[in-house]
Amino acid sequence: MDSGDKREELLRAAAAEFAEKGFDRANINEIALRAGLGKGTVYLYFASKKDLYLAVLQYIVDQFNALSETILAQPISPVDQLARAVDAFIHLDPALIPFARIWVRHQFHHTPEFREEVDAIFAQLRQPFCEIVESGVASGVFATAYPTITGYFILSLLVMVMPELDPPVHMPILPIEDRVGFMLDTAQKMLAPGALPAPLILKGG
Repeated sequence: MDSGDKREELLRAAAAEFAEKGFDRANINEIALRAGLGKGTVYLYFASKKDLYLAVLQYIVDQFNALSETILAQPISPVDQLARAVDAFIHLDPALIPFARIWVRHQFHHTPEFREEVDAIFAQLRQPFCEIVESGVASGVFATAYPTITGYFILSLLVMVMPELDPPVHMPILPIEDRVGFMLDTAQKMLAPGALPAPLILKGG
């Protein structure tokens, strides 16, 4: 195993450990065991557990950005980009699921570890659903006064229907074979021009 492969194995092993136990309870010995390497090897690549954790977060950003850029670079309509982005997220590579679980904690639950450093890393993360909705509004195929917020809403809904990322407490679990269709139907109804009535204004008195 060459140097690059060892580092990759350590990042994947660390992601699994951090996703399962969180930063505080994660153990460098366990990470080394998961990677099939000696504990000393970990410190050849990362100076501390914190450095390893931040490297895992950077890996998340790099992998997700690469996936986003592949979809956003395709010369297809925003409707088709949305469909491909939803499908890619629902059928995320299983090897990336531990990384995605860590990202969910920071994106939606504001996990407090190393807030300043973490914020700087996630500031690099592209938001493909926001970009797709913004593009669709600009080209007239989507209609919403709040495209960026709508993009985040779609992302939040995706996380809600993927229990492998954020297990629901009381919400029923949607079968995986129904998730793409459900997401696209919901998003398209929400974004279709003329789909929603004017806001209801309640008068006092």
